[in-house]
Amino acid sequence: QQAQDKLVAVSTQVATIGDEQQKQELLDQFNDLSAKVVERDPAATAPPGEKFYEDTTNYVLAGLVVEKVSGRSAAAAIDTDLWTPLGLERLVYQDEQTLPEPIAAPGEDEALPKGQTGRPYLPFRSLASAIAASHGVAGDAAAVAQWGYALYGGRVLTAESVAQLTDFDQEVGPGYGLATVDFTAPRWFQYHIEGHGIAGGSIGYRSVLAVY
Repeated sequence: QQAQDKLVAVSTQVATIGDEQQKQELLDQFNDLSAKVVERDPAATAPPGEKFYEDTTNYVLAGLVVEKVSGRSAAAAIDTDLWTPLGLERLVYQDEQTLPEPIAAPGEDEALPKGQTGRPYLPFRSLASAIAASHGVAGDAAAVAQWGYALYGGRVLTAESVAQLTDFDQEVGPGYGLATVDFTAPRWFQYHIEGHGIAGGSIGYRSVLAVY
């Protein structure tokens, strides 16, 4: 099994572990696998340029790159360089930051640990802290909408980069760009949205970001 696949499996497993020693062992394994992927270990993944991957692990690695390059935590770098200039006060990077009330309670989900209320970490701290760059950001609907219009409106990226995000003729299939989907494509028709963006969620929470 390739290192990237193992990395995803371990990152998911960490979120379900309550025993601190066992969790630390998994985190050590996660860090070792991350290093293999970052160093392009031949056994870690397929050679570059041969296959397109849309993988949650990529976001985890991106967070590590931000910290290495900036010399700051990912939370501090993203807050200072992106969210604050855009006036996005209700977007936070967990678990270094927490979202102030009001906070939506999680919906029914069999994977949600008993007694979790979504406060102060969404959906709960072990998941948010284990794979923060992938599942650790929390916010309210207004802030997410503002972020969407800033991202796709060219306030964060160049016009060329936005065009890449919204190029819906990727190898992964029609209607899918770079972490962006065309909701008008047949494969996304169930959303009944005349726009583009992304749909996703975490344990107990679901969300759709659409720009028209």
